[in-house]
Amino acid sequence: MDLNALRIFVEVARLGSFTAAAKSLDVAKTSVSNKVQQLEKQLNNRLLERTTRTVSLTEIGSEVFDLAEEMILSAKKIEELADGTLREPQGRLRIAAPSVMVEGFLGAWCIEFRKLYPKVVLQLLATNRNLDFQQEELDFAFRNVSSMPVADLVTKTLFKFRCGYYASPMLIRHFAPVTHPEELRQWPGVGFTVDGKIQPWQFEEQGNCLEFEANTVMRFDDAGLAKRAAVFGLGVTFMSCHLAEGDVRAGRLIPLLPEYWPPPLYTSQLYQDQEHMPLKNRAFIEFVDRKAHSLAPYVS
Repeated sequence: MDLNALRIFVEVARLGSFTAAAKSLDVAKTSVSNKVQQLEKQLNNRLLERTTRTVSLTEIGSEVFDLAEEMILSAKKIEELADGTLREPQGRLRIAAPSVMVEGFLGAWCIEFRKLYPKVVLQLLATNRNLDFQQEELDFAFRNVSSMPVADLVTKTLFKFRCGYYASPMLIRHFAPVTHPEELRQWPGVGFTVDGKIQPWQFEEQGNCLEFEANTVMRFDDAGLAKRAAVFGLGVTFMSCHLAEGDVRAGRLIPLLPEYWPPPLYTSQLYQDQEHMPLKNRAFIEFVDRKAHSLAPYVS
């Protein structure tokens, strides 16, 4: 259906004249007449009764007129909406990230972003599950991943960070000094789960990966809770150096075997590649880039 033909038809019916409609629309009278005729031919119905002096709607023309006005109004609203979203970020952004990120930097980032763009509605999900983008209608996800990209998603590395093994002084006093990762098999562990699965302990020895299941006595899907359990002497836990930093300075946690720690992990922003990405999404990507650049020196 030719929306322009409908506009011309409505203007002719409203003014009751082809000449007046042509003048109102600033087009040639012949163009107005041709568009109306094409519309009538397409609908296989006469829409207007024409005399030498007047133009009036037929019965079906009256029904088409009402529907055409609704279509034109809807089209106008769509154009206004598109024009608005091109000029100012607006609409919903749904974001998923591990709870430790949300409680750390990401929650603060989202609050700041919302202050900058008050027409954006933010939904921030704190979860350690790797949610499906389609099922959960996600715009973005933040994950700690290896350097390998995630299939079917744009994986944008924000910064890298080191993780290591930590235990409290009260726990360490109950064991002989540890000199090799294998000795930690006998130590109690505080595990961290991703997608409900306990993560094995990984070490690096002379360029080779050493991996084994820890003697896990507690499991959490929240890195902050795992750290608290370690501080209370309940077991060894694996966490980011940035997260442990304050407790290490205060003497509540002690690093174990840093010479065997695995390579750094990467905090990445994930999203679906889109040919026509909404302005709100582009604005969030640019905002995160700036924030990550300022945070990187403190976590790398």
